[in-house]
Amino acid sequence: MHGKPGNASIVAAVVAVMIGIRQYLDDSARIMEKLWRNRMNAVDLRALSPLIYSQVNLYGQFDLDMIKRLPIEADFALAA
Repeated sequence: MHGKPGNASIVAAVVAVMIGIRQYLDDSARIMEKLWRNRMNAVDLRALSPLIYSQVNLYGQFDLDMIKRLPIEADFALAA
């Protein structure tokens, strides 16, 4: 695959398309942000501010213990 002529040009074309898509998405996000910002009033912003400025977790609390190991070995033993 690496030795065939033309692979470099295909890869370069794919990369160029990916960069173009990324720029399009970034531009679209900026335009939509401006449109929504212009449509929002003080009540809308007040309703969104707890989600932006506080630690609101809509899915409950998940405690992460980096010392305790997950019982992965037991799962592999059952599968074998």
